[in-house]
Amino acid sequence: MNQSNANNTLRSLRNVFNRKKDSPFSLPNSSSSSSQQFPSYPPPPYHLHHNPAATAPQHSNAKMGRKEFLKDVDALQTYFASLKPNDAKLVSDFKFHDPELTFTFTYGLRKTFNIVLYINSVNNYPTKFSGFLCVNDDSGDRAVTNGRFSGFREVLQIKSSRAFSREVLQAYSPSFATPSPSPRSFSSSSASGPLSSRQLLQRHLAECEHYLYKTHVFSADRFGFEVAIAFPAKRLGLSEDAATAWNLDVDRWVYIVCIMQFGTKYVDLQEIAKQVPNESDYGQLKEACKTTYPVSVKVLTSTTPNPKHFFSNARPTSVGSTSGGTSESSLQSPATAAPEADQFILSWTLTDHLGTNLLSLICDRIWWNLGWESVEFAAAERAADNRQFLNDARAAFRGEFDKCLEREIQFSRSAAHGLLSVLEQEQYEASAEARNENFLLLVVRYLRRRILLCPNYCLICHRRQAVEFSTLKPFVCNSQLCQHQAQSVGLGKIFETEMVGNEIVIDLLVSLCWAAVEVRALNPAPDQTVAASGLFPMDTNGLVRVVRIGRDGVIGRSTLGGQGYRVDGDVDTSNDNARPHPHSRDSPWSAQFQPGDLLSILNPETQQPLPLSTITLSTFARVVQVSDDHILIDQPVAIPASLALHNQRLPFRIHRKMEQHFVLPNSAPNLPNSKPDLSNSKPDYERLEAVLRKLPPVRTMVAYVHTGSLRRELDALDPLCYPLLSWIISSNRAHLRALDSERELVKVQGGLAAFSSGYSGYKTWRQFVMLMSSPEKEEEFQREKMRLKSESPNKGELYAWHGSRLENWHSIIRTALNFNKVLNGRAYGNGVYMASDAQTSYGYSQQYASNGKAKSQWPQSPISSSGELKFMAAFEE
Repeated sequence: MNQSNANNTLRSLRNVFNRKKDSPFSLPNSSSSSSQQFPSYPPPPYHLHHNPAATAPQHSNAKMGRKEFLKDVDALQTYFASLKPNDAKLVSDFKFHDPELTFTFTYGLRKTFNIVLYINSVNNYPTKFSGFLCVNDDSGDRAVTNGRFSGFREVLQIKSSRAFSREVLQAYSPSFATPSPSPRSFSSSSASGPLSSRQLLQRHLAECEHYLYKTHVFSADRFGFEVAIAFPAKRLGLSEDAATAWNLDVDRWVYIVCIMQFGTKYVDLQEIAKQVPNESDYGQLKEACKTTYPVSVKVLTSTTPNPKHFFSNARPTSVGSTSGGTSESSLQSPATAAPEADQFILSWTLTDHLGTNLLSLICDRIWWNLGWESVEFAAAERAADNRQFLNDARAAFRGEFDKCLEREIQFSRSAAHGLLSVLEQEQYEASAEARNENFLLLVVRYLRRRILLCPNYCLICHRRQAVEFSTLKPFVCNSQLCQHQAQSVGLGKIFETEMVGNEIVIDLLVSLCWAAVEVRALNPAPDQTVAASGLFPMDTNGLVRVVRIGRDGVIGRSTLGGQGYRVDGDVDTSNDNARPHPHSRDSPWSAQFQPGDLLSILNPETQQPLPLSTITLSTFARVVQVSDDHILIDQPVAIPASLALHNQRLPFRIHRKMEQHFVLPNSAPNLPNSKPDLSNSKPDYERLEAVLRKLPPVRTMVAYVHTGSLRRELDALDPLCYPLLSWIISSNRAHLRALDSERELVKVQGGLAAFSSGYSGYKTWRQFVMLMSSPEKEEEFQREKMRLKSESPNKGELYAWHGSRLENWHSIIRTALNFNKVLNGRAYGNGVYMASDAQTSYGYSQQYASNGKAKSQWPQSPISSSGELKFMAAFEE
């Protein structure tokens, strides 16, 4: 609600404490409290709304609003400190947490109540601002009104919102008017009756503003509604490590933004509640609701809540923010000139999930009066071929409703439920959500819940993870379809967001993969889902014969019946080392072809393909038939006289549409079109090494990410480059972060200089922290560590060191330490061996296995370009 009076609320509160005769109201005391009768109001929070009839001069400089606000806060705090001892007892515990003021009143016989004053818009303070007054007990309303209440109401209207019932909103709709210009079609109507879509949307936006969300209306016309709701990422309550792992830089005040596009009808949840069916198929009714209320959702992040920046498709409109917004001058300031590109790792998956499943989840929530965990469980059951689960009125008789309740109880007892404490602490907002009336509030509350629980869900299919371990990073489930979509198809470009700002970490992951490939010890290795489909050049052997036509030549003679053009050729026997693949030299020349292959003829001098004719740039002829001694192509290839005169045979190249991966088949297929046996197969190390060599430096690839061209640039090098890079990054479910600050580096007594003459101390070693556990697990570990320290100063934490060969670390950071393959014996039995000093472990961190062959390091890595690369780990226990 917007206040517009020169004698603003804070100055009114000063009058309260001064207790002058002309003050709006006085502090309560025992005598006055018993002698006066005042109207009874429901419990808080109270909604402060300024009377539009009261007028006041406008502040001359709106940009000074925040400065004026802070000046008033300082003045009020100074006044509290200057009170006489008797008066000081009446007011205590003054605190200011911008923009919230709290203090305690004492009255009567040591009766107290707390006052919390929220000022959530100070752009034009003190002439225009909005705020909420909250009192924490039932006697607070009588205490506040114990005075000249009529005079006080000339400045403020006190009404209870109790999470904003529909009746209150309808009765006091003028209080939701925005101070910024609004389109005529979006104005409130004073006539009684059902609310229009525009009125309902406006009130829902105002309620979201009440709970400190930033909102904006992009358009509200006959074509539909387009709105945005945003909140700072800090409001999620994430740990620093979780925010970093998800690419949320909370220190820079990043906002989570949800943009919703509606049709001509805004979603009226009360109308949906009235449609609860009896015996009909709930699924059909949900589809009808989607048709009636079409909604598209987009989730992204922005360094500013200003919609001019975070929404690139915004259309010019006179509709302003319901919050009073930022002044036009501040919108053009350099500080908010342009936000950074959205690199939030969850943006794509949240957009896809909300756009696909949200309305169905809300229908189940309303019709069955269930919580989010229950309706997600029901949706997962329906996705698992149980299509009627909770989808008709007989679901309760089949025990499905009870299963949902049991799932809700199990989740409430789990550790993951503790992550939602920040949502449950917002009691009034949670109460408003539970009424299922405000669609926007339901969306933003569910969005916050989903972000907090994101490690529990697959990034692709959005189902709960079947694995039982706890992770910090969200990841893709083990489904082959999801793995293929994420790594080979690049759905959502999930791994690309991890590359931004993590160049040194990505370089480390690729270098460790290279080390394992070099010694043929890659575990885990990419399976057949890490693949690329397209046209690939095939290994060929032989030459095709040129048919002379005068001075010119041609590849392909016309045949009777017009079935194609015949091409003959010979196996090349000039090179004894020639190794035709996959056929031997004794095989027919045509055995290397398949119908559908694309044949290109090469210039023997330049090895470049020749055009089919002088009037086309195409260089491919399609193979239409394969025989024992010849093939048929769909069109001939003209050979210029300069080549035909001196060459009876020419080299060729075959491109075949196929899927390639990094798995060697156990045996070659018996038939040309049959699939090879990939069971118990081994990695194709030669192909892995060749593709890794083609990858450009990480800094170059990060530059491609910023321009949106990573896939295109890597496909130009090799179609397998992008899937392999995706697998290397996404298969690491732990979060690696480079340590740069002095306070974070692990100090080693005496330094690491004694390990090698090439190093001068621990600062020359690149240090990384690896976080695997989810926030609740990490919190439990830190709590236990503090408990031990409180019991004894000698207890708490220690660092244990483990050294291993470089090629082992690709596996260690993905599957943890194992002892199924032991190199240096088991002097004390099975187990993982560690040392209390780093120097002991350093001896076990050889660069590569001693197989008599010197191994190189990844050529594009700046980490290993200056010398030998070794690896050790320190574990905090």
